[in-house]
Amino acid sequence: MFVAETKTGRAIWLDPAIPRDEVKKWRKREAFRCPACQQDVILKIGSETLPHFAHKQREACVSFSEGETAVHLSGKALLFEVLTGWQHTEVKIEAMLPNLTQRPDLLVTTANKRYAIEFQHSPLSSEAYQQRTNGYVAAGYTPVWIVSQAAVNRVKPSTFRFQRLAKFSSLHRNLRLLHTNERILYTFPFLYPYAPHTTIAITNAFPLSKNTHRPSLTTSIQEAILSWRLLVSTWTLRPLPKRLTTYYLQLGITYPSFPLEVGIPVVNVSLSLPAAPHWQSVVWLGLRSALPFAQIVRELQHVFPGVVCDKAWESAIGKYKEVLQMCGLTRFYTQRPFLTKAELTKAYTQFYTQFGNQFFRHSKK
Repeated sequence: MFVAETKTGRAIWLDPAIPRDEVKKWRKREAFRCPACQQDVILKIGSETLPHFAHKQREACVSFSEGETAVHLSGKALLFEVLTGWQHTEVKIEAMLPNLTQRPDLLVTTANKRYAIEFQHSPLSSEAYQQRTNGYVAAGYTPVWIVSQAAVNRVKPSTFRFQRLAKFSSLHRNLRLLHTNERILYTFPFLYPYAPHTTIAITNAFPLSKNTHRPSLTTSIQEAILSWRLLVSTWTLRPLPKRLTTYYLQLGITYPSFPLEVGIPVVNVSLSLPAAPHWQSVVWLGLRSALPFAQIVRELQHVFPGVVCDKAWESAIGKYKEVLQMCGLTRFYTQRPFLTKAELTKAYTQFYTQFGNQFFRHSKK
């Protein structure tokens, strides 16, 4: 943390711009404590991390439940540096909020709105995310969550793999990522999960300094459509989960006999879902048979046991139905001839030419 108090109660802010030699003098002549728990803290001055305070006994402080890494410290300092340059904006770092045990990295106040900004580098459970978010909302702040570069690995122009924070990221409709080394803020306004921890995304890049000369990672709707189509065009060639194979056999279904709307982009569903063509095939069969909503959820739980919670399945089914209805694709087939790989690729090309932009734009609700 960058904020502490002296034993006399004087607030100390470790501005990264302060020379290290000056900070070392502070350490020699002062003793410090945490403003929240009043426990002793140590002023650390390492060679690779920014000078910062750390609890001698971290478990004694409810306000700081996580250790701080070099990435977290540098990201928090970068955001403070950028935001303090904005006009008509008040920025406080590590400020305590009344009646909350968790204090955000930054509190930002503009003319008509207040924001609580959290820069998240360490793994975070969905429960902790929801608890903090609810606390900020109750206190009158709009929560803004930003993850670090460790959370996402770009494997193709529009394809991303969430190495960490997968459950946390799946709760976001508008994900933000801060690359501290590049000094670039990336936004992912729309996520289209394809398989567990793998998603197609539309991205925007915002350099946070004029000295950034890295290539932009901004991707367009057309690039996202192409990435999705290439993934889905090969899904019939991949081995099926055993329980899904059994499910098809019980219904007398041939796996490649589904229409093209099985395996379409559905925005911002859980990143823990199975491959999109797999779970959508179960939903499609349920819709074709006019099964009740709850029954379709039970079918998914049977075929994919323990994958996600009921609410995640309910959200995915609802969003899938919205896309089908939006594009008028609620027709159902009883039989369909087997398609070769070339035929399937051609069919998907025509399909996404007609409907692709609508799918990837369908996310504003």
